[in-house]
Amino acid sequence: MAQLDFYFSIEEKNKLVELVFEKKGVIAVDSDYLSPCYTILKNMHEYRDFAESNNIFYILHEDYVKYPLQFSTFNRDNQTFYYINQKYGGPYIDIYTTGLLENNRIETSNIHYYPYYYVDKETQINPTHELLDFYNSLTKFIRKNSLPYKMTVRKYWIGKQLIQDVINDKVVLLHIPKCDLLKQINIQKL
Repeated sequence: MAQLDFYFSIEEKNKLVELVFEKKGVIAVDSDYLSPCYTILKNMHEYRDFAESNNIFYILHEDYVKYPLQFSTFNRDNQTFYYINQKYGGPYIDIYTTGLLENNRIETSNIHYYPYYYVDKETQINPTHELLDFYNSLTKFIRKNSLPYKMTVRKYWIGKQLIQDVINDKVVLLHIPKCDLLKQINIQKL
């Protein structure tokens, strides 16, 4: 699975999502649905309505999605709910992102795609070249607007604006102490 882990401020995340829409992508919301029909977001206004209450989204584009996303079900309180079954349909790009948490904390986000997707239980498809190009344009944007931070063997990309917010004690990064961040990053590159 290709994955890029990053920390972005809300403003930086919004710019990333704006790029998706500029490139004619749409976003499916991962949620519990009452019917097997998912919500599609086509602009920033629609995205902002869901950004605080949802943190998993699927980036879709007509150039690389070959099959509709598929649903599975679960029951809760005698009610059937539908959810998007990961790795089925598509192919598509996953993005996990959170808003500002309690006590001005920011958690890590990630963007990824799977090495294969299922059309049905026996048939697999691979990500298309168009998906890889779209994914690479998004990760290029993230890297361009971030500085790398290495924690053990994993690398995280920290948004430049978010680093300024950490320096000015406006936010706290979950899992990355401020002193460790400041030791490792080159503040001159901000």
